[in-house]
Amino acid sequence: MSDSTKLLKQVISMLNKNQEDIPSKKNDYVNNNVIEAEVQETNEEIHITMEIPGVQSREDFGFFITSTHLTIHGRRQKIINDDTDNTSAKKKKIKFEKNFKLSNPIRPETASAEYSKGILTLKLTKKKETPYKNIYVHFIP
Repeated sequence: MSDSTKLLKQVISMLNKNQEDIPSKKNDYVNNNVIEAEVQETNEEIHITMEIPGVQSREDFGFFITSTHLTIHGRRQKIINDDTDNTSAKKKKIKFEKNFKLSNPIRPETASAEYSKGILTLKLTKKKETPYKNIYVHFIP
């Protein structure tokens, strides 16, 4: 067995061991933060709509955007019932993050976002391709 195969088996064994150590208690951050997104495209723009209830202010949103990637992250408030009779509830801030690899390059400086009634809508302008028609050929006789 080669050294790389041994190393790979050790890494897999360590990962499996660590996975067994994870408590089985329900974790809001992992289990309840699946954020679905609807992406629509036109010839000029990409529109992204996401349902993210519980965001309290614009400071709770963060964006990282390049011409081909978009990451939306932040905090939202969630009401959690502590007991089974639903008489005791508390508010908890939970984090969220959603990553996108964009199908077309965009112009990040033109991105705009609107949040209303739990719905985040983003508008991203696509980069226009301008073909370069003239290529200088240096001719050597």
